[in-house]
Amino acid sequence: MSSAEHWAPQAEAMHVEDVADFLAVCPPPVHTADVEAWRRQVETELGPAALAGLLELLEIGSPGEQDAAMAVARVLGAEVWAVGSEPDLAWQVTLPGQPPRTIHPRRHARPRQI
Repeated sequence: MSSAEHWAPQAEAMHVEDVADFLAVCPPPVHTADVEAWRRQVETELGPAALAGLLELLEIGSPGEQDAAMAVARVLGAEVWAVGSEPDLAWQVTLPGQPPRTIHPRRHARPRQI
């Protein structure tokens, strides 16, 4: 279990691949009239059961998956903010009723210089 999975509610959690598949088919709309329809789709097709998978994608997903996971988690009531910048970006996450946590992604858009 990843550290992100440990923080999310565990009741009836969706598998991370199912969440990633949804994000691939239904990416968040940007500045379009489709935002409200997408929000309803997130709430009905994913719901809070997707939070564990979304947090896991913040940790292990590609940069694009991380951005989409952030947007979906916000729709589901989580507070998610990027802290810092690439390649040292981290995600500050607060789930309802829980203290803030930090997720350090394993994948970055720009690799660290050695």
